[in-house]
Amino acid sequence: MGASNTTMSNEEYIEQFTQLARKQVQPDGTFRYGEFDPRQLEKPEGFTKDLINHVNLSHPDSYVEGAYPLECQTLWEYFVRIANIQPHHQFLGVRVSENDKSNELPYEWITYSEGLKTVNKLVAGMKEINRRPLQEGKSEIICESRIFQDQPRPDFPSAPWRLMGFFAENRPEWLLTELACISDSITVVPIATRAADLMSVSRIINETELSTIVVSQYSLPMIIELLESQEENGQQTIESLKTIICLDSEYLSKEIYGIRHRLQHADRKITLLSYQDILATGEHASADMVSRSTPNRDTVYLITYSSGTSGEPKGSMICHMNILSSLSGGQAQGYCFTPQDVYISYAPLSHIQEQIIVANCTVFGLQIGYARFNGDITGSLNPTMLMEDLKELQPTIFGSFPLFYNKIYRNVMNRISQESELFQSLFNKAVETKLQNLRTTGQMTHLLYDSVIFKKIKGVLGGRIRLLISGGAPLQQEVKNFMFVAFGVPVLEAYGASESAGVVTSTSNWEYKAGVVGGPLSSIKLKLRDLPELGYLTTDDPPRGEVCIKGNSVFKGYFRDSILTSEVLDSDGWLSLGDVATLLPGGCLQLIDRVRSVCKLQHGLYVAPSFLENVYGQAQVVAQVYICVDSRYEAVVAIIVPERDYLLRKLCKAEGKLNLNHYQTLSLAQYQELLDTNETARGIVAHEIRYKEEEYLLPEYERVAEQERFYLSAEPFVVGQSEPIQALSSFGAASKGVFNKVKKVQSGIPILTGTMKVKRTLADKYFSTIVTTIMKQSKIGGNQSMRDSITISLPTDIGELNYATDSQLSSRN
Repeated sequence: MGASNTTMSNEEYIEQFTQLARKQVQPDGTFRYGEFDPRQLEKPEGFTKDLINHVNLSHPDSYVEGAYPLECQTLWEYFVRIANIQPHHQFLGVRVSENDKSNELPYEWITYSEGLKTVNKLVAGMKEINRRPLQEGKSEIICESRIFQDQPRPDFPSAPWRLMGFFAENRPEWLLTELACISDSITVVPIATRAADLMSVSRIINETELSTIVVSQYSLPMIIELLESQEENGQQTIESLKTIICLDSEYLSKEIYGIRHRLQHADRKITLLSYQDILATGEHASADMVSRSTPNRDTVYLITYSSGTSGEPKGSMICHMNILSSLSGGQAQGYCFTPQDVYISYAPLSHIQEQIIVANCTVFGLQIGYARFNGDITGSLNPTMLMEDLKELQPTIFGSFPLFYNKIYRNVMNRISQESELFQSLFNKAVETKLQNLRTTGQMTHLLYDSVIFKKIKGVLGGRIRLLISGGAPLQQEVKNFMFVAFGVPVLEAYGASESAGVVTSTSNWEYKAGVVGGPLSSIKLKLRDLPELGYLTTDDPPRGEVCIKGNSVFKGYFRDSILTSEVLDSDGWLSLGDVATLLPGGCLQLIDRVRSVCKLQHGLYVAPSFLENVYGQAQVVAQVYICVDSRYEAVVAIIVPERDYLLRKLCKAEGKLNLNHYQTLSLAQYQELLDTNETARGIVAHEIRYKEEEYLLPEYERVAEQERFYLSAEPFVVGQSEPIQALSSFGAASKGVFNKVKKVQSGIPILTGTMKVKRTLADKYFSTIVTTIMKQSKIGGNQSMRDSITISLPTDIGELNYATDSQLSSRN
């Protein structure tokens, strides 16, 4: 549909790109990501020359837009195409629970053909439900048309918007409903559930004036809470909302009377529909109900919200051209998705990273299996359930954040440390040999070591992984080395932003250096801009500055915020991403920090906290670390969450204890007391982080070990929200108008976003007492116990805080 015939098959096209990418591997093992535009004879004032991908060197102003050389203009056309090519290929899979024993059941699948039929039924069902109101001159029941005077549509400026919100966990019904929307030019608005709070959810619904929202049984209670609430001026918080579509049809049927009673009590007229209702209606709809308002390349199919530096979410408008352009980058760097691949979807679909990976899967015809959901809409996935699902699904492609890979690495290394000296020696030899082979020949596998040493480790992710993807922060070198040798597959590091439709740069199949994010995709140009006020200049050797990009993957702007759009997107189409980076030889980018995160100390020197967090985070004793930079003081302070098992094993050995029994039963409070008062434990941490300080030649004001300018926290940093809610599986006494709202017990310090980035302003306020106390003690050379002098309490005005977040970071040159 919409795609022309081509003389080149998909396989031939992918192979051509792979061979071209392989030629970019240099004799010294580095990868040639790109070069400066050969037409630019001199460096522009205040900027580097334009960096372009190696495939575009002969035509610098041409951008590779799609995943294949076809005339498909939209994701919908690609989906129809792949469904017609491989109708019987497995598409979406889930493990259906039976008496809480879903871990014993296999995945159940629908095919691409079945998926396409379901999408067509959903479109027909929605149109049939809207038919009568439209005939009577009334507004649609589903996705009411709206004209925004301050935001015309990019594709048809005079046409109305139709938007549908999605507020649920990842599941097949989400993707099928999303495909139904984009096929009919309905814009999808995902809303984050992890770390969700009523205030941010309400703001997104109000800004987009959503009339329809898709929910599950787990997220529906939060929406009902919003509908019941009133603002101080008596106005309803989400007045635009008219229709709720629940993906759990059986649940809605059971609870509908109680829900209606509550809505009636709140004087809210809401239409309640189930996913199954729409499917059933579409099953019997007339053929003309499947006709669509066909999207084009400039149609905004997605408005993705992320936290801004003002603390308010901002919506990036992503059109079909943007997302298809981002999908083109993989082949140029030597990797690709194929129909033989299997992907496990567990990262939130509200995040652009998961949206782009799932779009990749859909375009290339992969199998997408969903990780099971633990029922807590504001929390994270159950790690045990995820590992069980990985073993059952056996994915070939896996993407996650560095925190996940760090956990695998540290768990394995802790286990290895308990083995015999002979086995440890063999393990170390295996690692050294495979790393040497990788660097000299590019060989990632080893017949003996892979079968004897690494087989069980590879089984942790199912045993069939052929590609690992990491994003959101840099991988530590020892972790990346471990992932390379243990799994014997490429480990890709990607960098991007919502404003760039997900991906700006990525490493190649052959990049073994950690902390770099590769070169620009074939769909963009890239340059660095001087930041003289921060001391980063493009005349430095190597060049340093703010990352700016131009190309087909650059977004259409922030929804209904032309002022903010003009601050980041200039009249020539260059987008300023707000990240500071170093440009290395071969066109490889190395991120330093966010422009807004670079802070000044008392003596006027600038510090990049994310860089320091990466340095200290490489110490094996460090599980998590946050660097506090306060302009009142002359040095930084580190908040460190130790790797508990590792630290306690070291402590037992230092104290001559034979086993961990003495410490394994410590409560959280007892463990915190140990971290506060046990000088041996603190010495172990200081020794390991001092080693990293020396390795990176940090100046005195960036060192924390010698003067003990660090605090050890027993509680980890966790995803948090300003008003945590745990949704109940049933409304219970809903018929009496009672909302069973339960405060979630936070097992940790809630300063992370749903994508595991630190909310810096929140963290600074959270740890302000600690920083003050440590700096006072540091000045007098004190080494007192901190137990009585430091308390941690969450600020009461947390909802008013600046929610600025870290971007990706990396070790600097």
